[in-house]
Amino acid sequence: MQKAGELAVEKAEHGIEIQGPGPTLQRKLFLLGLALLVGVLVYMIPTPEGLSAKGHMYLSLLAGLLVLFLTEPIPLPMVMATSGLGLIILGIDDVKTVWAAMPTLLYFLFLLFNGCHYCRNRGTY
Repeated sequence: MQKAGELAVEKAEHGIEIQGPGPTLQRKLFLLGLALLVGVLVYMIPTPEGLSAKGHMYLSLLAGLLVLFLTEPIPLPMVMATSGLGLIILGIDDVKTVWAAMPTLLYFLFLLFNGCHYCRNRGTY
């Protein structure tokens, strides 16, 4: 009888990837804090010539979102929703313009519920 670790190695050799439990809550909070820190640091850089204040704020939001996208402490549909909310909360654009970029409300809700389903299956909440 093989141990669980040996079985995982054997299956991985045959092209089946076995994932362990997701990242811990502590790691997720660290990555969320890192994304926030990166956004704040980019915002603290002096605004380059020719770039508006809103453009500078957008770049800081984009830097934070890029960290969220690459490290994935939250599901990608939630990162998408965070980008829209960030644009509204930071005053970069108005609600009507931001949500007009979404094809339909149904599409947005599908992504949101997909993200919730993803969280539930990974044990996030």
